[in-house]
Amino acid sequence: ALAADRQEQLDALNTLERDLAGGDAKRQTLDELVRTRAGLGEAARAALELRDAGNGFAGVVAPLAELIETNAEHAPLVEAALGDLLDALVVRTPAEMPTRDELDALPGRVRLAMLSDPTDGRSPVSDADATLLSTRMHRVRALVRTRADAPADLADLLARVLGPCLAVGDLDAAQMLRSSGLTEARFITAGGETLDSDGTMTVGPAQTNAESGVLA
Repeated sequence: ALAADRQEQLDALNTLERDLAGGDAKRQTLDELVRTRAGLGEAARAALELRDAGNGFAGVVAPLAELIETNAEHAPLVEAALGDLLDALVVRTPAEMPTRDELDALPGRVRLAMLSDPTDGRSPVSDADATLLSTRMHRVRALVRTRADAPADLADLLARVLGPCLAVGDLDAAQMLRSSGLTEARFITAGGETLDSDGTMTVGPAQTNAESGVLA
């Protein structure tokens, strides 16, 4: 009986050691994933590496996913709600937004989410400037034609999807228009950079090795 008890204790100890070893391995794996920022896009990783090396992007705090947490049961819901915003790089203020030279050094586009609205602190746009800017923007919906064999009610879908989208010359013009009251619009530049209605931006160069778009 004594030998059986000792064997049972030994088996329990071995099981505990295996569990601890497994837990350590999992923690090491998670630590490695955090360290290498696995899952982030190439451009976002490059921006963080440049920041860590002291070569720009000083205003970037971290990816949004590294700054929030939730219960395991709620994680799928929160992830679905935030979508690709989880990978957005959080920036403290509009004044600390990466410079154009810093962005041009990236291998592709990156999404930025500022702690304050990107139009905060901008001087009010005069009526004359707002009028001038409005003449230089175009509704993206007007740039899209439906094919002859497309369903007749495709126009309704395009109106819903592209209705808020406005084409502008650059992001500075987009911010000025947003500060003039167009807060529900989504602005897109000719280069493909965007300022969304939630204040987040997608900026940086298009990937040089990207294949042609489906519409090109």
